[in-house]
Amino acid sequence: MTEKNPPDQILQAPFLDSKAEIFAPTLIQRAQLIWQHAYAAALFSRMVGEMEAAHQGKRLGSFFDDIYAHASPCIIMAAAGVEAYANQIFADRALIFAHFDKQLLEGMWEKWAERQLSPLEKFRFAFQLKGLAPMDAGAAPYQDVAAVFELRNALIHFKPEWSNARDGQEKLERKLASALARSAFYPASEPLFPFVWATHASTRWAVGSCIELIAHVSTALGQGPELATKLRGLTL
Repeated sequence: MTEKNPPDQILQAPFLDSKAEIFAPTLIQRAQLIWQHAYAAALFSRMVGEMEAAHQGKRLGSFFDDIYAHASPCIIMAAAGVEAYANQIFADRALIFAHFDKQLLEGMWEKWAERQLSPLEKFRFAFQLKGLAPMDAGAAPYQDVAAVFELRNALIHFKPEWSNARDGQEKLERKLASALARSAFYPASEPLFPFVWATHASTRWAVGSCIELIAHVSTALGQGPELATKLRGLTL
């Protein structure tokens, strides 16, 4: 300490007079979109059901454009909710995986998992980090949500095919045939994709499957019942 700055002068320095303002608590927030995406998907699904009911027994008409315009974003938002939750897990990695070496976990996430793993693979990775039994990829709800993502990808990255050369679309239909319901507005001869799948039964299955997977993972990771209870309360 020099003579120019003796201890008593430092303690009485002017900037300390306002230390209550400098160190006043600051509220910081972080948005989460899991609920918003799931809510939107459920809303779109209900609207598909309402439009189907309003036109029950009618022949195919322009009203189906409205049905499709709600069924497609329903699938997209349902999948978006799953992806938002997968990323939320690792945004909270310091809490959820508190037993893990922080630097090692940061490195695995930022250099590998964040960029290279799909949302479903992130769930499996989370189970590994927690020391939990592996998720059964061949059973519900994991298998169903994998199918939802297949449909979402086909919608977002749609590739037109001629009716006599539908190899890609037929492959998709074989994967999804047991999960998706056919629209009663189309004849039985019409292929399932890209239009006939757009039904309330299909959207209800998709949103419900995504909600059940999020609920299953959140429970397994010990995050409490709040999120699962709220999501399961949505009317589909």
